[in-house]
Amino acid sequence: MHLTILRALPRERSVLAAAAMLVVSAAFAFFATGARAETAGPCQVQGTIVEGDFTTIEKDMFAGNNEIIVFTHPIFFTGDLSGVGIATERAVIHSNGTDDIHDDIAFAGTAKCEDGRVLGAGGLEINFNALVSFVTNSFTGHFEVTGSSGGLAGTHGNGTVSGVPGVPGGNGPYDGTLH
Repeated sequence: MHLTILRALPRERSVLAAAAMLVVSAAFAFFATGARAETAGPCQVQGTIVEGDFTTIEKDMFAGNNEIIVFTHPIFFTGDLSGVGIATERAVIHSNGTDDIHDDIAFAGTAKCEDGRVLGAGGLEINFNALVSFVTNSFTGHFEVTGSSGGLAGTHGNGTVSGVPGVPGGNGPYDGTLH
């Protein structure tokens, strides 16, 4: 009986070793897929945007006293988001000196957190809405990350942007949270 137990031990050790290797492999795959960023908590991001010049004007029309313009242009991101977004913008310019802005932005670049964590490089789909005052030469807006790809796959978030309006040259700081 003692001999039977000794013969079984090497087999049990190899089963345990295989199970341990499986656990280590699963943990590596979990962290390599970017789940690390999701489990690390929210990621604060800050930086600046600068709007580039018109690339295409798709529509320019009037509805009552309002002018509606749809166009595309680049937006350059610096700071924790670093890269370029191509914005399709719909601007409704009111006769009272205000402007309602809606942008769909296809961002390509890198994202890192204020605490130094690197989320990765890839794409973000950003929905941006702002109210512009030409009287005070300022805008305030909100953005939401609605989709992501590449090394940023699974990233969502939101934040604020404020600053000086204008295409080209509009600029201002952004502050947000990615997760």
